[in-house]
This record gives sequence, structure tokens and C-alpha cells, in this order.
Amino acid sequence: MQLENITLFSDASFCYQTHAAGGAYWARNHETKARGAFAIPDARKPHEAEVLATCRAILQLKNHLELGAALARGPQTRLIVVVDCHAVKVVLEGGSPPLDAAARRAVKRVRAYQQQAGFVLQVNQVKSHRGTETRRQWVNAWCDDEAGKHMRALRHTRFRKGVVVTLKPFRAAGSSRARASPRVAASN
Repeated sequence: MQLENITLFSDASFCYQTHAAGGAYWARNHETKARGAFAIPDARKPHEAEVLATCRAILQLKNHLELGAALARGPQTRLIVVVDCHAVKVVLEGGSPPLDAAARRAVKRVRAYQQQAGFVLQVNQVKSHRGTETRRQWVNAWCDDEAGKHMRALRHTRFRKGVVVTLKPFRAAGSSRARASPRVAASN
């Protein structure tokens, strides 16, 4: 049986100072393309931003007229997710790296959707920013640019609302020297 393939590229951009993140995706099957970008306000770490971006992209495909209908055909459809983050691959293949509550909820929704729809999920991890001129590189660059735009917009909003970074000293295990640890705090 020939599977219908839907390829989904997703990427996230993360700011360590404000924990602002943005995500973007680009998807296509043999006849339809879809793309989107969004802010990710609840990411605490870069790998969580990648997980949230990919999960949100999959759930947005669910609502796409043509691609959602293709995914609803169940085992006749294979969703090939292309990411540059190993944590996304691990999580979507059933592993459980440490994630915050928002990322765990998103993964749970994607797993429930996959079980309900019955499509085959394949996750490919690729290196990003390779500097070659290919269609895949163009898509990765587009996702990276769009994710960055949404991250910067959210970061700008957070700076305007008074989110600042404070440095709190901590000692590494077995070390007598204190190092600075970034902490995000909202000023009143």
C-alpha cells in the first residue's frame, strides 16, 4: 500500500534573557502547501520551544482543510516531521526528556490526536544552517526567519512590560566559585 506523505518542517527561536520564543512551520503533500508562524509565550528552555512549536504546527495541520482531511485518513497517511532538535525527535517517538507543564500538555494533545486519527508519524532530525542552496535549506531558513520575527516581537513586548533579567549567584556542584545564573523577574 502506497502511503500519502505530508512533510512538516518546524523550527523555533528562543531568547535566553526573556524566555520569549517564536515558532514557524511549513507543510506540504503532493498538492497542498501550508505555513504559519506564531509566538510561544510559555517556553522556559530552547528545547521546550522547539517541542511546543512542532506540537502546535501538528495541531494547526489538524484544522487545515486539505491536510487535516489527509491526516484523518489514518494509516494511509504518513506525517514526516523534519526538525533540527533532538529533543523533539525523542519526545515524538515516545521518550520523555524533562519538559515543563506546557510542553507536556502539548505533547499529550499531539499523541491523542495521532491515536485518534491513526496516521503514521515519522520524525527526521536534520542539521540546520548548512549553507547549501537546496529547497530544504530555503524552507529551514524561512521557518527560522519567521520564528525569529515572532520571538523578537514577544521579547519587545516583554521588555516594554518590565521583564528584566537578574543575575543570582549559585555554586556548581563541587565548586567553590560562584557563577551568575540568569533569572527572569517581572518588575512592578
